[in-house]
Amino acid sequence: MGLLAGCASFPRAEEEGGTPWLEVSTSHFLLATDMDRRPAEEVATNLENWWNAMTAVVAQEHDLASGDDDDDDDPEPLLVIALRSRWEREAVHYYIGGIFLPFAMAPPVIDIGDIDDDRGRETLRHELAHALLHERLPRVPRWLNEGMAEYLQTAEVDTGAHRLTWGVRSSSFTREYVEFGTSVGIDELLNPEAWTGTNVGAMEFRAGLLVHMLINRHPTELGCYVRALRTEIDVDAPFKRCFSSFDKWRFELGDYGYTTFFKTKTATINPPAPEPRTRSMRDADVHTALALLDIAAAGFENPEFRPPRVERSNQHLRRALVLEPGQLRAGLVVLETGELNARAYADLSAAVVRQHPGDWRAWVARANTPELPDAEQRDAIAHAASLAPGEREVLRLTAAVALSDGNWAAARKIAIEAWLQGASSLSDRAVLAIASAQIGNCGEAQSWAPQLPAGKVAFAKELMKQREGLELPATPCDRASVPASGGTSGSTVTK
Repeated sequence: MGLLAGCASFPRAEEEGGTPWLEVSTSHFLLATDMDRRPAEEVATNLENWWNAMTAVVAQEHDLASGDDDDDDDPEPLLVIALRSRWEREAVHYYIGGIFLPFAMAPPVIDIGDIDDDRGRETLRHELAHALLHERLPRVPRWLNEGMAEYLQTAEVDTGAHRLTWGVRSSSFTREYVEFGTSVGIDELLNPEAWTGTNVGAMEFRAGLLVHMLINRHPTELGCYVRALRTEIDVDAPFKRCFSSFDKWRFELGDYGYTTFFKTKTATINPPAPEPRTRSMRDADVHTALALLDIAAAGFENPEFRPPRVERSNQHLRRALVLEPGQLRAGLVVLETGELNARAYADLSAAVVRQHPGDWRAWVARANTPELPDAEQRDAIAHAASLAPGEREVLRLTAAVALSDGNWAAARKIAIEAWLQGASSLSDRAVLAIASAQIGNCGEAQSWAPQLPAGKVAFAKELMKQREGLELPATPCDRASVPASGGTSGSTVTK
């Protein structure tokens, strides 16, 4: 153990005496690594091939198609960070095979572990699947997210034979796990709170088996539900409507686990050949990547071990912004996760906008600046909306503007668009409740209150704060929306 600890060394930027870093870009990825050029380009090529394979699987499984499966004309590359050696990986996180880390304002990132063996490659494909689902199905519940990731990670493409394969599953391993592994019930699997416990590995296995079963035995039901997630506010209603087989899942899943043969599916595919483009990384970008490594790993640490990681990540972010004031990713991460006073936030958001006036994320960050004058905030929101009107964070801001202007119907419509993209905070609920109440739809206004009593209390405070900010008098809808007793709201809609 002492030997491993002595050999492990946290990666460094070149200006700190570390190995030079490379940036390898493909159609869908930006790989940041201290590997040598040839292995780095091989990793980038594998990433692109796996992404194309997963995209093709979604297209092949027509019942999983969400209705918007084509890539954007100019997709935003996903940052992937890969380290050159086991020693560096162990210094960052010796027990993590891969992490997909989404942000609200900053672009998402994947931190990958050792992909020299089958298990490491499987883990990486699993995280890539999460990234794909995050992009295309942001509201998918945890059980389906994990189950679909388990399914999509089986996608492989033989570029020489133009052959796509997916759906492979070991019958013997599945049977052994079903018989001797930790038991997880269907009700537990579908309960979001159960996923916060220590039984996540067993739940991922069961979710993967369940989704595999649904795709092969109940594809129409699953397709009905997946498509409904894009358009329906209440995710419970389409679940009950689409899954007529639900009452039999408990018994059917047990039977499915003893399947003696899981059929592998195949298709012909002719994806474009990846063309990695490699260049040296700027030190500012390297420091940002190093900061993201610690941020990703910190969430898996015991609380007592997090402060050193947080401090080291902050040091790297500060250095990145010294080398390149207004650097986009570093600036956005600091603005989103840092503890800045209003003046520091304003100065940094202004610097980010000056450096990146054509990036919608920079204008969203500027619009979120505390104590920003109303005219400047509206100008920032208008810039963001002109660049990316359909992005969730932009929709949230434009809904707030419509609410402030008293355009209740527009505020409700825009806020629902944001909700369907995953905006589900108390603030989002309050905007929808206020807009619904002002147009006289009391039943809908009440439905936006969370179901748990603790959530109702926090929601009542947020609702009051927003109403006071808008200087709106209370309406009968508002008085009924959150009972003082914390009881049920009487709504038939569950969220």
